[in-house]
Amino acid sequence: MDTVINIRTQKKVRDEARKVFAQMGLTTSAGINLFLQQVIAEKGLPFTPTRNPEKLRKAWDTEVSAALRSNKPSRDAKELLTKLK
Repeated sequence: MDTVINIRTQKKVRDEARKVFAQMGLTTSAGINLFLQQVIAEKGLPFTPTRNPEKLRKAWDTEVSAALRSNKPSRDAKELLTKLK
């Protein structure tokens, strides 16, 4: 059964989020539901809150570089899906 959640946010935040969701082909409700599903899947926030985006970006770049160095390319989609299991 669906339920309704009422939240308070600034009008500007709502409007900007609505535009981003629309560009993705989503309604605001669908976007917020995706966020809530990710909270459940991650058992926490699906992102790292920070006031220092440069530090976060550096850590992300380091992690991606390490992953790219350690992974061999897959020959096809079936092999990739097998690796992901």
